[in-house]
Amino acid sequence: MLRASYSWWSALWLVTALSLTTAAHAQPAPANENFQRGLNALQAGHDQEAADAFEAAYRVEPNPLCLLNLGIAYTNLGRLNNALDALEAFTRYADPARDAQNIQAVRGEIDRLHNANGVIVAQITPPSAAIQLDGQPVTPRNGELVVAPGNRRFVVFAQGYATYDQVLAVPVGRFTLAVALQPLPPAPPAMMPPMAAAAPVASAPPPAATQAPMTAAP
Repeated sequence: MLRASYSWWSALWLVTALSLTTAAHAQPAPANENFQRGLNALQAGHDQEAADAFEAAYRVEPNPLCLLNLGIAYTNLGRLNNALDALEAFTRYADPARDAQNIQAVRGEIDRLHNANGVIVAQITPPSAAIQLDGQPVTPRNGELVVAPGNRRFVVFAQGYATYDQVLAVPVGRFTLAVALQPLPPAPPAMMPPMAAAAPVASAPPPAATQAPMTAAP
């Protein structure tokens, strides 16, 4: 698990002087058990459990606070593309008057995620190929992957193609990852098993000569 050296929750506090608790007062918190379970897990540093709980809470009640906290959990997990999806959705669905401070803080975090990490322009052939980053499936956002700096394992695969599997040193900044998967050679035709030799067939004996019945001479 990749966990940031800072907590995004702390970054939100520094920018807006709001903790998660006071943020919850700005936007009424969802009244379901999954949301509270997510808060408890997030406070305990159990980010995957928190992400699962906030996703479940949002399915029950699509409240923007679920998206905000989901973005925090995903950032701590290093799943930055997922974090950006959640945080940008929060800025769209939060109340612009009631949640103005939180929206401003989240937009600042979105900018920071782009500026402090690697932004990879993914040029993948075939376009249907799937991508894994450090064992997790990822989907480019507008053709880009936002990836925490460091050594990262990229796996690109598609049916009928040889798999690309490399560990790359990802720097801060923007660069292109061009991967063209090579088609696998066609499988050789299956060999027919050798046919068993036919057993020799014994020839039938010649028919016995028949003798015409003898008649008495006159």
